[in-house]
Amino acid sequence: MRQYKLSFLIIVMTIGLIACGTNNNNDTDTNSDAPTENNNNQQEGSTSPQSVEDVQLTPEEAMQIFTDTYTGAAISSIELDEHNFEYTYEIEGFDDAKEYKTEIDLEKNMIDQEEENREKDDNYQELVFDDYVSHEDALSTASQAQEVQELVPTSWNLEIDDGVAAYEIEFENDNQKDVTIVIDAKTGEQLTVDVDD
Repeated sequence: MRQYKLSFLIIVMTIGLIACGTNNNNDTDTNSDAPTENNNNQQEGSTSPQSVEDVQLTPEEAMQIFTDTYTGAAISSIELDEHNFEYTYEIEGFDDAKEYKTEIDLEKNMIDQEEENREKDDNYQELVFDDYVSHEDALSTASQAQEVQELVPTSWNLEIDDGVAAYEIEFENDNQKDVTIVIDAKTGEQLTVDVDD
């Protein structure tokens, strides 16, 4: 009888330990999920600006999509900017008959396309990329300006204005400070700084 009671007690203790172990595992899983949920909420509610430096799709890849779609078209401007919390490239171009505008997301999808007949009076100017410093070099030069220290580069574009091909790079921070640096695309030199507090 004593052996039976002892065996019964061991079985009960074993079941109890197994149950406790299962509860501990569940608690651990719940706790490990909590930080992930918090992190997601922080990302969704975050107001910190994103940086163009984090974008993996290169301008060359985006432009290739454009030229594959509009064979023979010249590119007149390219912009990398954030729309609806996602970065996209906007590319404009033209050929002898039409002008084109497209938006390309980072998954290489063409999410918007526009084309219309070319206006004879418009002065279309083609970007000649072989003559320009790269967007990385322009961004590096702009980042050295004293006015943008501790700010994040949030967009850039390249187009010809008044006969000058120039990069316009925008920097921001959480406090809504906005600084725009213009870089000469041919020389790589800083042209202007515009601070908007």
